Amino acid sequence: MMRRSFYITASLLAALFLTLSGLFTKIYAEEEIAFDVTPDDVLFDVHHMKPGDWAPRTVTIKNQGTDPFQYNMKVESQGGIKLYNELYLEVTEEDRSLYDGKLKDFTSMEARRLAPKCKDEITMTVRFPKELGNEYQGMETNFSIVFTVEGDGNTNDEQTIIGKVGTDLNDVGPKLPNTATGMFIYILLGLILVGIGGFFILISYKVKNTKRRELSWKDQ
Repeated sequence: MMRRSFYITASLLAALFLTLSGLFTKIYAEEEIAFDVTPDDVLFDVHHMKPGDWAPRTVTIKNQGTDPFQYNMKVESQGGIKLYNELYLEVTEEDRSLYDGKLKDFTSMEARRLAPKCKDEITMTVRFPKELGNEYQGMETNFSIVFTVEGDGNTNDEQTIIGKVGTDLNDVGPKLPNTATGMFIYILLGLILVGIGGFFILISYKVKNTKRRELSWKDQ
């Protein structure tokens, strides 16, 4: 009877040990892939952009776990698709270019490996193309920058920060150039100058004509 009780107790203890061991293994595995992205909320919050402007920002990715991992990143639109489709993005790490193209096309990049307790500092630069016209004035776009991490044991995690880019949202600041209005003003000024010149030529002609007639009458 005592031997039977011993076996039952031993079996329960073994089951409890295996359960706790599995739980601790899971927690430990999750801690090994710990990573941090700074800033952790907003990377871009840019207003009053105009053609030719650019906005560089630096984001830091840290491996706070005990195992190496690979990370990737991508951008997803969250609204304002027309402006989003036209903006350009440059992604660099020190002097190395990781991406250079349309913001909308940055759907992934070559995975980067990060050792434990190490970090990468990535510079992301949004550019407003010079050739965009007045139809983009007052627009804004919102997008997410998604970081995906994968460990050696097929464990993965994800973190998202946001970006917002706008052009004269509150109708203040420098305006986009209005080339049509500028050309019309130059043409109008030219016509006015031609008219003034013609007026003075006509007056000069009449004055000379009048003097000639006066001289002619005196000779008679």
